[in-house]
Amino acid sequence: MFQRSYKVTIVLIDGTIVNIKNNCFNNFSSLKFFIVNALSSISIESQQFIQCNQLNTIKINAANHNYQLKSFELNKDSFKGAYNLSILEISGGNLSISNELLNSSSLTELKINSANEVEIESNTFNNSKLKTIYIFSVKLTIKSNCFNNNSKL
Repeated sequence: MFQRSYKVTIVLIDGTIVNIKNNCFNNFSSLKFFIVNALSSISIESQQFIQCNQLNTIKINAANHNYQLKSFELNKDSFKGAYNLSILEISGGNLSISNELLNSSSLTELKINSANEVEIESNTFNNSKLKTIYIFSVKLTIKSNCFNNNSKL
């Protein structure tokens, strides 16, 4: 949709219902910050950040004042292309993180706040550079072989 926007450094999206379809922010070569705030539901589809080599921070606030959300969906390859991502913050909703979702070996900070349920799939965050992990949720499931070979933890 917005492909090849070379000068955009910050994307800020606010709304009640946010649906971002496939491949919307590819080739945003100057993009550093991607921020989404949604009060009711959020859906982020596949391959959003191909060739976004400067993208450092993704923040998704998917909750109202009661941290209740009708729908929160991330495709397993939503963040594909965000290879230099260092900070990921997600607030609200139920969240499943697969090793395909976060393909950034440069991730240093992971914050998940006020989520109802968080599930981290097997073999996620192995060989990463994570220094800070903060997860607050009602129910947390961390499957086998996560966070292995992390010299910074």
